[in-house]
Amino acid sequence: MDDAFDRPTPFGGRRAALGALTAAALASVLPARAQGKWPDGPIRLVTPTPPGVGIDPMARLYAEHLGRLIKAPVVVENRPGAGGMLGTDVVAKSPPNGQTLLMTVGATFTTTPFLFPKLPYNPQKDLVPIAQLYGGGSFLLARPGFAAGSVKELIAQAKAKPRTLNYASHGPGSTSHMFTEQMQNVAGIELQHVPYKGSFITDLLAGVVDIGFEPPSSAIPHMRAGKVRVLAYTGPARSKIAPEVPTLAETLPGLEFSTWVGVWGPAGMPDALVARLHGLFRTVTAEPALARMLYDASSEPIATPQSQIAAVIDREAQATVQLIKSNHIRLD
Repeated sequence: MDDAFDRPTPFGGRRAALGALTAAALASVLPARAQGKWPDGPIRLVTPTPPGVGIDPMARLYAEHLGRLIKAPVVVENRPGAGGMLGTDVVAKSPPNGQTLLMTVGATFTTTPFLFPKLPYNPQKDLVPIAQLYGGGSFLLARPGFAAGSVKELIAQAKAKPRTLNYASHGPGSTSHMFTEQMQNVAGIELQHVPYKGSFITDLLAGVVDIGFEPPSSAIPHMRAGKVRVLAYTGPARSKIAPEVPTLAETLPGLEFSTWVGVWGPAGMPDALVARLHGLFRTVTAEPALARMLYDASSEPIATPQSQIAAVIDREAQATVQLIKSNHIRLD
């Protein structure tokens, strides 16, 4: 695991990461009287994915470790659907007392607002970022028996018969949707979109859909079992956990995708409580057992100070707007 911190990464090097984690850990031990009575009963950790899919396995690990730290139950609540909007809306409309938190991908704030302009909440005004947790690429999976065994062969097949191959996504506006739309534009191919409200992995295994981008946490078990064909990894370098899988950029130079997962709370939370929660989540991320799980999931910790997360979101959002315009990405 040490080498994940030793080399420079998009999320910062070893010194920056450890420095931020140390500061976060200090914040997590602020006197309870500075926060009011918190926690006041069980904590709800809402995630907009179905049980066992996407970030849900990691959410349960975080809930377990956080619960030990604060000596209170932390319950994962799955609210999948609408590109993450359903779960996000639950937290946006919750009391700002730190009892209800959102664990989701950054795209919920950097992409969704620009594809769904009529949201039931205001992502900038109704929620506050607490912590970036970890990030990494995704695997491009194909159904068992799929004719193409590489991205190059996939492109050739798609060009020979446009719109006869389909791809699954976790819903319109999801990261997997955006990934595939950009891949199509760069590769000059046309695929048929099959959006799901949550997981598509069962249908992929059954051969109902052809391909789809899936995060490591839910892709790797099926990869190890030999139940899917693996065409590519979207990160800037090959995954440590599956180095035999080529990157997408090896076939389509410059094309790489990475996602990150973070925690948000309802706007209006006291600054001291936000700081305390930030420190607690960074402390959990640094625990050896969870750090090993991140490594096994081909992910790396992100140690961004809480005060800088909004700027990260804004920068990525501007890039998304440009991507949507330049590549003419639209919802089906």
